[in-house]
Amino acid sequence: MRLLMISLLLLAPLAIAGPINGDGTWYCFNFSEPGSFATGCTTGWEPYYSAPGDAPWTFETAGPIVLAVTDGYLQGDNFEVFDNGSSLGVTPAVLEDVDHSCAANPDLCLGDPLMSHREWILEAGSHSLTIQVLTSPFGSGDAFFRVGDADVPEPGSLLMLAAGLLGLGLARKRMLR
Repeated sequence: MRLLMISLLLLAPLAIAGPINGDGTWYCFNFSEPGSFATGCTTGWEPYYSAPGDAPWTFETAGPIVLAVTDGYLQGDNFEVFDNGSSLGVTPAVLEDVDHSCAANPDLCLGDPLMSHREWILEAGSHSLTIQVLTSPFGSGDAFFRVGDADVPEPGSLLMLAAGLLGLGLARKRMLR
């Protein structure tokens, strides 16, 4: 039993290996003028985010995982995100509003419809992220990214959903008779 516990503890980090954790931790990056590539913030601000070090930000996953990127503080910045040198896509362009800010809380920024943000599902494997600034009305700033579990439904859940929908359909058909 003890050998099994030690083996599990040693193998657990293999699910997400590398400088970036896949536990949903937010990481800060900073940037300068449009066209430049983001660098890692040098300090984190607990409990909101951590400092990831400089790009590229690398990690490995054993299964699908979600990458979220959001602008921070003042709105108006947007980004192109690359994985292993290939573009995943861009966060949407938003109007600049110097009076609107989500401050230093990445969860608020991600949920704010006035801030540029986007999520991607990444497949299992090795990942190397870089982020290029497309728009920066203030000439520099900070933003955030995180890597966390993908909410992929289990086959059993899909079967239960299908059975429930079938049951509702049959009940409706009986009511119409």
